Amino acid sequence: MHDEQEFSGLPIEPICVPIAEDVKGKSSIKITIPLSVRSNMIADDSKIWDINLTIKGPRGHSFGDLIPVQLKIVFPKPA
Repeated sequence: MHDEQEFSGLPIEPICVPIAEDVKGKSSIKITIPLSVRSNMIADDSKIWDINLTIKGPRGHSFGDLIPVQLKIVFPKPA
């Protein structure tokens, strides 16, 4: 999560995805980020959550571009 992102009230559990490979400056990698919706959240088709993610180095300092994510919690579609 981005340092300036207010976590309380967000619909997801905290995110921490360790990156095992060494990432050099000005390079890019693909990362899959699993999002887990909190069990107390209620589906709402009209609500869009704005979540800001960031990548942090081994000492906990953020680097790279901000990663904006928009999330909507909806009811499952009937099969």
